[in-house]
Amino acid sequence: MFVKIAVITAGLCLPAVVSAQQTSPEIKPQRQELKADAKDMRSLDRQQAAAMKDLVVREKAAIDAVKADASLAPAQKKEKIAAIAKDYGLQRRDLNAKHHEDRRKLRAAMRKDGQDKR
Repeated sequence: MFVKIAVITAGLCLPAVVSAQQTSPEIKPQRQELKADAKDMRSLDRQQAAAMKDLVVREKAAIDAVKADASLAPAQKKEKIAAIAKDYGLQRRDLNAKHHEDRRKLRAAMRKDGQDKR
């Protein structure tokens, strides 16, 4: 009786094992591509964060230099600091726009890769 149960159990499990083996080769490359795309997205985010940090450090250094300049009157310092802030604000805006455009392109490529697999 034990042999009959083992044979029946093995027979019931066999279709599940066969179907899992058939779908695995198709799914594995898709998952690898999705992981690679996610890694690219994280890399892009890290690059943008590093560029933004560098921009903020340079802006702070320029403002500190103006604040430390004793030859300027307070009104002149205020004007120079405003000009520096405006200039770096435009640079930040351009950096963010470039980052969002790069992310949009990467997401579009990810969607296209997903549609190619269907």
